[in-house]
Amino acid sequence: MLQGERAWVVLRGGTHYLTRTLELGARDSFLSFVSHAGEAAAMSGAMPIDTAWKVHGKASTGATIYVADLSKQASEVKGVKGLRVDGRRAVRASYPDRDPELRYLRIPAVNSFSNPCC
Repeated sequence: MLQGERAWVVLRGGTHYLTRTLELGARDSFLSFVSHAGEAAAMSGAMPIDTAWKVHGKASTGATIYVADLSKQASEVKGVKGLRVDGRRAVRASYPDRDPELRYLRIPAVNSFSNPCC
């Protein structure tokens, strides 16, 4: 490849799951990743999991609680930090319910005059 030339990586439609980090540096600046004409392609560092969701019960809010047995995929899902359902971020089980866009549990402020510990 001559200096200044461009190279195209054309991806066919669908989601292409990466099993390792795709490391690109300055020497790769001539590369462009594009979808094949008329197709929508995406690269993802996520890992698809095979689930058989079952209704577990109802939350106090009335929302349906689902569970899935991932024990057969234990080595693959170890360390999973997030969950997406149909491409949307989902709330992982936690108490009390929390905002899935926040990394940490939101703790409401406590009036210092009513806090018996301080």
